[in-house]
Amino acid sequence: MDGGITDHSASFRVGSSFLLPQLIRSLGHSPEAVFEAAGVDLALYGHPENRIAVEDLGKLFACSSQATGRPDIGLLIAEDFRPLGLGLVGVLASEGPDVRTALNNLVRLLQHNTLAGYPTVSVSGRTAACGFDLRHSDFAGANFILDGAIGIIFHLMQWLCGPFWSPEEVHLSRRTPTNPRPFQDFFGAPIRFSATEDAVLFSADWLASPVVREEHRRKSNSPEIAAAPFSEFVRRQVAIGLGFGPMDAQIIAKELGMSRRHLFRRLAVEGTTCQEVIDDVKFSRARHLLEAGDAPIADIAFALGYPDQSSFTRAFTRWSGAPPSAWRKRNWPKSP
Repeated sequence: MDGGITDHSASFRVGSSFLLPQLIRSLGHSPEAVFEAAGVDLALYGHPENRIAVEDLGKLFACSSQATGRPDIGLLIAEDFRPLGLGLVGVLASEGPDVRTALNNLVRLLQHNTLAGYPTVSVSGRTAACGFDLRHSDFAGANFILDGAIGIIFHLMQWLCGPFWSPEEVHLSRRTPTNPRPFQDFFGAPIRFSATEDAVLFSADWLASPVVREEHRRKSNSPEIAAAPFSEFVRRQVAIGLGFGPMDAQIIAKELGMSRRHLFRRLAVEGTTCQEVIDDVKFSRARHLLEAGDAPIADIAFALGYPDQSSFTRAFTRWSGAPPSAWRKRNWPKSP
């Protein structure tokens, strides 16, 4: 397994920090040396869909900050954020009709993407707050992860609202750094350090604003969304819906805002079918859950949307040629 990850629920996509090796090199240091010091395999950053354990990401950020002398390393990573850095979940979520819907979609979708951390949205009077929480933050480098998450939220708001948006205040739970100037320059707003939350605060009036439409962004000839095959959007929709009941073409088409016939036609162009995509996503997730941890097979069946363990066992046996219990025993990681 990539990077030795043992628990998908406590990991993040590499895509959100994918430029870290390049950033370290641009600051005059060796990414190979930094990754080795953190105990993280540099090859993990060969593909944005790989996952890194949250504690390993914290160590990696901490070692990067120490090597480069940049306490704002998390913000530097967030500087070039685009929604695709969050995976297709980010792209889909950012396509809501208004900012409130887009943020609520982001919260809903990312909560099913990882249990390591999650975004939050709240409103108090005339002030809205979009923040990020880590399920557990008592590990080295957690503050850098939170910095990066708030930096991503900051840029996401700019992406959704356009150039006239600005925060009223930024809250960071980290202690005030010796030199807070890089943080102030990044956000361009008052920052409250040692806060009880990590969040970007802004006028609640922005929630009703229409999202800056994708067709306007395409004028900049950005290739990031056009590069993704349609089947990848379907895969992501399937992954989001797993565990919430039956998953079929009708449900997927509705979520993507199209008819079943149009869904089938788009997938046929890429040489696949809706059922093949559904099965592939479920089989991939099942293999990961069986190999990565010791969750009961009944729990895995439920997480994949099956009504009972026997239904899952039949499907998995059809895909792999062996029932899940036998497959798990055969592929169980060897003890060091």
